[in-house]
Order: sequence, then structure tokens, then C-alpha cells
Amino acid sequence: MEWVTLIILCWAGFYDLKYKKVPNWLTYGVLFAALLFHGFQGAFMPSLLGGLLGLGWFLIPYMLGGMGAGDVKLLAATGAVVAWPGALYVVLYSSIVGGLLVLVLAFKDVDYKSVWLALAGGAGKFFKSIWISGREHRKEKVPYALSIAIGYALYLLL
Repeated sequence: MEWVTLIILCWAGFYDLKYKKVPNWLTYGVLFAALLFHGFQGAFMPSLLGGLLGLGWFLIPYMLGGMGAGDVKLLAATGAVVAWPGALYVVLYSSIVGGLLVLVLAFKDVDYKSVWLALAGGAGKFFKSIWISGREHRKEKVPYALSIAIGYALYLLL
């Protein structure tokens, strides 16, 4: 089941890259299958706890507009697949990978000459230029499903 889940998560990640969303049928399907599978194994509660951890972890960033609902549901489904306490590791690895992705995206269109000139102009000018630059990128949605897939792969490997 682990490798099938990895293939599904990778597909969701690339779909998210292309279309900036994760389909509901996929997130709900994985969540339902995980709960059903673990239920037959006698581990329904750990699976439910893993799903709730995944849901709760991204709920606040979602409510603040930092990510889409599909990413939240995908992490909940992934948490249900690995169950408690494995969900802790998937959440941790996905968050680290996602943080690195956000950093890369934040610096992709940076005019480094302006940054250095602002830095030479003093701390106030430097932080003001960062604030203005950050405001332009805040509306951009991060394709976080790929980070969840990589976090899950790291969980399997480590």
C-alpha cells in the first residue's frame, strides 16, 4: 500500500504544479481507503488520529490564506495512511520540504541588484524593500502537494 500511496501522491503533486489544485475525489478517496484499510487491520483510531493531525497541522495556514484546501485534505489523507505516530514524521518532513520550496519561490524573481542597493541604504530601506517585494508574492499559491509527496517519500526511506 505504501508504494501505491507514493505514486498517488506524486501524481497529486504534479497535478498541483500544473493546475494549482488537488482534486477532491483523490483526497477523499485516499482518506476513505486508508481508514477502511486500517479499520480492517484493527488500527482505525491511530489512522483517524493521523488524519486529524494532518488536517489540524495545515488548518491555520489555510484559514490565513497561505494554502489551498486540497493541500490540507491531502495531508489529512496521508496522515491517515501512515497513522499515528507515523503522521508526525510525514508532517515534519512535508513541512521542511515545503518551507524550502517557499524559500526557493520567494527568491525566484528577486532583483538582487535592488536588494544590495537597499542593503547599502541602511536597515530601514532594506526591510522596506523586502516588505514590498514580499507583498507582491503573497498572492501566489504554493503547490504544496509535491512537498507532501516528498515528505511521504522521506518517511518511507528513513
